[in-house]
Parts: sequence; C-alpha cells; structure tokens
Amino acid sequence: GINVTINGVPYNDAESQGTFWVNLGDFASSVEDLQLQRGVGTSTNGAGAFGASLNILTDRYSYEPSAEIANSFGSYNTRKHTVKFSTGIFDDHWEFSGRASVIKSDGYIDRASTDLKSYFFQGSYIGETSLI
Repeated sequence: GINVTINGVPYNDAESQGTFWVNLGDFASSVEDLQLQRGVGTSTNGAGAFGASLNILTDRYSYEPSAEIANSFGSYNTRKHTVKFSTGIFDDHWEFSGRASVIKSDGYIDRASTDLKSYFFQGSYIGETSLI
C-alpha cells in the first residue's frame, strides 16, 4: 500500500488503504509540492506506508492578492478551464485562496467522455511561529 497525505492529513481509505483520485478533480492545479518516497517509510498513519509514502502540499499562501485564468485544449475535444485567486495576506495573519475548474473531453475510447467540475478553497493563518 501507499500512504497518501495531503498537507499531512491521511487521504487513504480507512478500510482498504486505497486512494480514489477521481474524487479530486483537477487537484493538481492546486498542488505546490509533491514528495514520493518508495519503500517502507516513516509514517505515523499506520500500515499504509509499507510500499511508499506520497505527501502532497497544496498551494503556498501568497503575500500579494492575485488572480489567474488558464485554458487548455487538446485532442478529442478536450478542454480545461481554471480560475484561481488569492486574497494575499490581510490583517497581518490571514490569507484565503481558491480554484474552480471544468474539464471536458469526448474521450479516446467510445463512451469514455469526461465532464468534471471541481473547486478548491483554503484559508491560512500565518503566525510568528505557526502556520495553520
């Protein structure tokens, strides 16, 4: 099994230790850093780490307000539209950011079309010695 954590929180299914990525549509657009360690790793999350450990960190907080629009197009009428934002740090401690995405494709195989809509939202508290 592979132990998967997102920002240090276990994501594996509690019973099967499986990970279902279909529940995280376009999650890669909100990932800042990804670390994969093969083999037995140091895990505090139980038996899911005997094959490998995958730790994913979401987007880092931003000091300045920002907005981003990204559009991608590909074969088989594939398209992805993404909107991201960040408030920047306000009141010396707080930042909120988010993303909304739509992914559509006719698919390479018959009856394998895709129509995914997803969003991601996070808030951060930045202290002198802590980040929540």
